[in-house]
Amino acid sequence: MTINIRTNVASLTAQRNLGSSTGSINSAYERLSSGLRINHARDDAAGLSIAESLKADAKVASVGIRNANDGISIISIADQAIGQISNVLSRLAELAQQSANGVYSNMQRSALANEFQALTSEIERIAVTTEFNKLQLLSGGGEVVFQVGFDGSSTSQVSYNGVAATLESLGLANAGTSDVKISIIATTDLESQSASRIALDVINEAIASCSRNRGTLGAAEARLEVTISNLQVAKENFNAAESRIRDVDVAAEAAELTRLNILQQAGSAVLAQANAQPQLALQLLGS
Repeated sequence: MTINIRTNVASLTAQRNLGSSTGSINSAYERLSSGLRINHARDDAAGLSIAESLKADAKVASVGIRNANDGISIISIADQAIGQISNVLSRLAELAQQSANGVYSNMQRSALANEFQALTSEIERIAVTTEFNKLQLLSGGGEVVFQVGFDGSSTSQVSYNGVAATLESLGLANAGTSDVKISIIATTDLESQSASRIALDVINEAIASCSRNRGTLGAAEARLEVTISNLQVAKENFNAAESRIRDVDVAAEAAELTRLNILQQAGSAVLAQANAQPQLALQLLGS
């Protein structure tokens, strides 16, 4: 074996191996402290690309859930408002039924007519003032599109066609106006009875229209609830898939850290021995 003074090859080799072990230990500490197997692109470039895509999908799913919940809020507000309008229509039907009875005079019907007129005005007020973030829910009749998917295609959208509950849409007012076209009082008692019966038929049709509108709202709300459930499952799966790629296996990494610590200690001891080898050359020189 050649003994060198100028170049201690054994020491250089030991330094290289010790440096490699120390670098691996630092990486192991980083993985264990962060909980991530991939902390830099060099750790797993392909895995990092897939994990980032899954992470983005999970975040988009979270926003999609919020968007769908906003849709449910809109539909719920509209449904509750139509429910109140249905209650008013039921009262109008009671008044029309009562006014159609022949035992009342027009003087007595006038009190019923006053309440009838006030309640029809309330129906219009509810329909016009029911809104969500300045969206007219019962008088605008426009379409609202909820973005619930992961791209810009039509399959990522859920559309809701607004329902109308104004006096005109319910058939209680003339086209293009909010002037009530029915009444429960007329010039004579007989005419008042006839007008009340006509009003009762129109009101019953309006009640049926409200019921159909609530059915439309219920179907839209049910669809959004299913959408939310699906997005929640998708989000869970995206997070789980990202975790399997990105997260560190703590047990395996801890075992690797123990192995690297032993290598580092062994490398340090060997380096000390390698650095002592040139002393042999000095002994040969008689120092």
